Amino acid sequence: MDTIFVKSVKYQGPAVGAGLNIGDRIVSVNGEKVNGRSYAQVVQMIQKSRDSLFLEVVAKQDDLLQVVRQFCYFLYEFKTVLIISFL
Repeated sequence: MDTIFVKSVKYQGPAVGAGLNIGDRIVSVNGEKVNGRSYAQVVQMIQKSRDSLFLEVVAKQDDLLQVVRQFCYFLYEFKTVLIISFL
């Protein structure tokens, strides 16, 4: 199962006006949950949208998955710095 994040947002496009940001996690496309779908399948779901597109997202700054991931990365980097400084 992939976790799908917004990779890019077209400058001055409607997504920017709607508040979509790079790094937001996509939860559903037009009411269909994306759980268990691949990146390619989610992109296809988005591309099939004709007149309108409704994305349910979790903002990057509110996404617990990303907050924990960033914290773990910070701890890993901090540990690496400590190991190097003791050598």
